[in-house]
Amino acid sequence: MAFVVSSLTDYVNEHKSDLLAAAVIAFKSSKYMQLMPGVKGATTLNLLSTPAVFQSGNDCGFNASGNVTFTQRTLTPGVIKVNENFCPKALRTKYMQSEVLIGAGRDKMPFEEKITSELVANIGAAMEVAFWQGDTTNGTGNNAFFNGLSTIIDADAAASPAVIPAANQFTAGSSDTVFDRMKTLVQNVPDALGNKMVFFMNCANFRKLAMLIMSANLYHYQRDLDSNDMEMIFPGTDIKVVGVPGLTGIDKIYGLNTEEVYYGFDAEDDVENFKFWFSDDDDVFKFKMQWLAGVQYAFPNNVLVGKPYSA
Repeated sequence: MAFVVSSLTDYVNEHKSDLLAAAVIAFKSSKYMQLMPGVKGATTLNLLSTPAVFQSGNDCGFNASGNVTFTQRTLTPGVIKVNENFCPKALRTKYMQSEVLIGAGRDKMPFEEKITSELVANIGAAMEVAFWQGDTTNGTGNNAFFNGLSTIIDADAAASPAVIPAANQFTAGSSDTVFDRMKTLVQNVPDALGNKMVFFMNCANFRKLAMLIMSANLYHYQRDLDSNDMEMIFPGTDIKVVGVPGLTGIDKIYGLNTEEVYYGFDAEDDVENFKFWFSDDDDVFKFKMQWLAGVQYAFPNNVLVGKPYSA
């Protein structure tokens, strides 16, 4: 008896692009950065710095002055996949049998939309953490495939000589609060960056910061605080502060010019690399997804790091 599969994976086929985006490029932190699609492997960010050198215009002649400095940083993505299978027969004794349509002439994945949406949401949540905490040397589980932003920044800050200047790194005193740390960081934002600088911290510290601002009688914090997105404009400034779940467990605060942070990915082959189908070989529904992802920032001189006292 042959299987009739014309009704399979309607939801996935209809929403494939949305599901792929939700898993790979729609997690919270990626929304603040520059997206770089089509990354197939290690990709060089070619950067240049061109100073403008004024000269006196009172004299004739042409005197070239100023050098163009070229630098490079490499974005190295990891290749990631998720393979899942689902046996609908296992649901017969646990869920309504009417939802398990394995029978004469009918094949449909029970709870297809719910299961697929939940799986994609979990992939997105894992990508949020890997975006910051991925570590190809010491990472485990979902965090072992590419170096995340926190890992890269911490390595550059600890390098000898430091890639991120020591003047851009600040360590809190034993009695300092996250509010004190933020004030120090904001005071050291380079003038050239201004409100391009965005500070990222874990969600617990974001809540502490909001409470400390309130206790300091800065009542206008209510106007500047977006509790839904965990964003605020730091009082008295035009600089944004964001709480992100990807930094859970990390007590540092990172200041970044988000125009200079690149999230590289490749999910163009979604027809082949994002599939949901019924397998006649073992009578199960199978889910397959594969993609590349990696992150890198451009200019170390524009990165600020706020460390806790114990760091």
